[in-house]
Amino acid sequence: MNNKNLPIVLFIFLMISCSSLETNRIAPGYQQAYLAIKSYFAENSNTSITPSVIKNIPYASGLLRIGRGPVGLVILESVIGSKYIWVSEDGVYIVMQNGRIIETRGLHNNLIDFYAAHDDNIASSSEVKPYYSYYSYDEPKLINLKFKSSVTDKGISLQKLFMENKQLRLIEENINNEYLGWTRNNKFWVDESGFTWKLEQYISPRLPVISFEVTKKPKI
Repeated sequence: MNNKNLPIVLFIFLMISCSSLETNRIAPGYQQAYLAIKSYFAENSNTSITPSVIKNIPYASGLLRIGRGPVGLVILESVIGSKYIWVSEDGVYIVMQNGRIIETRGLHNNLIDFYAAHDDNIASSSEVKPYYSYYSYDEPKLINLKFKSSVTDKGISLQKLFMENKQLRLIEENINNEYLGWTRNNKFWVDESGFTWKLEQYISPRLPVISFEVTKKPKI
């Protein structure tokens, strides 16, 4: 990206409202920012996400990828209680809590509710025995699809992230639904404080893996 374009990017992001976002709608100010961001990237198709661009964005940010699709930039729109709401320029948002995705919007099979039969902090889940988790979806509507879950601590290693390298602990979660015959492994990379910097998570049998990496940690 040329340096002369950087102020335009910063202006777009400064338009974004930091007000709370209800889980069933987007704040009007943010919706206007969507249009500005989408318009900018449409007119500048060769624009790429670089560390220098991310450093100048005045918001917590991350990189999101659905399956083999393109990598997109997301920003932290709001925090409601312990829920962190990340939103992309194309209208997809994910809600994270305790280091995992618990809700989505803008996908063709959204996760609308998640419940685990124990205190579901992914950083400490390896300390518990196998447990059951329940997932609910919107299209088609399905409530409390039951999964058997087990978690394994794979230890600490140096991970190459987009912005820097970090010593992170890999937590692997196996989820299985016997009725559907569907089994997947989720991966979470967490630091010593329990913060999830990177994940590869399956949330639905109808969706590919969701990859997410924090590029600028929230100051909360």
